[in-house]
Amino acid sequence: MKEDILNLFLELLEKWEDAEEVVIDDRGCLDDYDELEIRKEEYLNRINELLDKIK
Repeated sequence: MKEDILNLFLELLEKWEDAEEVVIDDRGCLDDYDELEIRKEEYLNRINELLDKIK
């Protein structure tokens, strides 16, 4: 079950990242890619912490 939840989260995270990249490209501010990677890692850490609490 944890793996299913993680897979769904990763799928959603990928779609979110794709949408954010379009916005970044439209703005033309490549520095925002670094911020995007930081936010992505934070989300991954949070979901992993929550999944670790599930028995």
